[in-house]
Amino acid sequence: MCIRDSYEVDATKVNTLITTKGEKKAFVKLSDEYDASDVAIRLGIL
Repeated sequence: MCIRDSYEVDATKVNTLITTKGEKKAFVKLSDEYDASDVAIRLGIL
């Protein structure tokens, strides 16, 4: 739900983990109608 509100995309699956450095990471699988590159552009990664 946070993914939908923040980035206006729907996720089919979200996995989270905490690294040994104490950082929290999330791996998000987007639904078929969304492209990951569009989200990356909004985040400023690309």
